[in-house]
Amino acid sequence: MANLCVFCGADSSDHIEAGTYIYWSCPVCGGIALDRAQCLPPDAERDRYTLHENTLANAGYRRYLEDFLDAVLSFHDIKRAGACPSWKLFDYGSGPEPVLVSLMRARGFDARGWDPYFAPETERFSDGADLVTCLEVAEHFKDPVRDFALLAKCARSGGFIAVGTHLLDGLESPEAFASWWYRQDRTHISFYARKTLSLVAERAGLIVIGQAAPNVTILRKEDAQ
Repeated sequence: MANLCVFCGADSSDHIEAGTYIYWSCPVCGGIALDRAQCLPPDAERDRYTLHENTLANAGYRRYLEDFLDAVLSFHDIKRAGACPSWKLFDYGSGPEPVLVSLMRARGFDARGWDPYFAPETERFSDGADLVTCLEVAEHFKDPVRDFALLAKCARSGGFIAVGTHLLDGLESPEAFASWWYRQDRTHISFYARKTLSLVAERAGLIVIGQAAPNVTILRKEDAQ
């Protein structure tokens, strides 16, 4: 029976076994997805997120987020667009404690954070954000096409989206993927090659314009016609 790729819709007939888990590998876009029947139920997923030590008190985590912001804001196209504190920033998947939002506000930005479990009531900016961040979130997407479409809705026409997730490029065998540390987080269910990101972004009206860092991809929302 066909197992359609969650990223591009192709027949993901190749599968990878990693212990008791089954992953589907797409021969078209290169993406790999955990068999959706093996995903955690929402309550268990939410509980696991609360175990992370992603807080302002964690100096290492704070430095990681500052480095991410530095890389994104110094990306050439974003600098050229005039990134400044008057910009509106929106963090998609802000987690139990919206640390990245706090750091954005400390830099003077008008920033908001949304999360399906911890801040579902946050409204998007009515005219769209200048920059949407999605850091260590895309690998949790159960339906990447839907979530990238929602990401696009959060940005203004011509705005930017920064997606931070570890990419598959360089993992050239099923064995390498099965032993990959990033796969072993139970809530990580969607994995992207650069081609995967490009195709799923295109389906949402977004274009990949470059890398701000090895695992930070910058997208731009196409101007409305």
